[in-house]
Amino acid sequence: MTTIPLPHVFARFKPLSTAEQQIGVGCNDKIILNTERPTAETSDNTVRANFLATLLQLPRANSPIPTTGFYLQGAWINGTLDLNSLKLEHNLRCIKCVFSETLILFDARVDGNLNLQGSQ
Repeated sequence: MTTIPLPHVFARFKPLSTAEQQIGVGCNDKIILNTERPTAETSDNTVRANFLATLLQLPRANSPIPTTGFYLQGAWINGTLDLNSLKLEHNLRCIKCVFSETLILFDARVDGNLNLQGSQ
């Protein structure tokens, strides 16, 4: 697996949780933090919503997300994930994830699949 480093815009998020570090290393592949939906927030499964939103909003040329899309499983997404009016140029899959607050998709456009299977 080839590792594509996260762009410098993520410096403002330091220190990264263990889960966020895994996203940085494995962004070009499926990121499976847990095979089941988490029941509690831990460093191993917590991803800040604004970290994830920043990653998803990167222009295609600067994005470490592969053309097949972003796949995250078993994460506890902490905070409001605001993707309002965002145009995603790839699939977005958040499988068996917990959104601690609101997921905002108003006027968002996904050029691919949006899959939230097993998430709450």
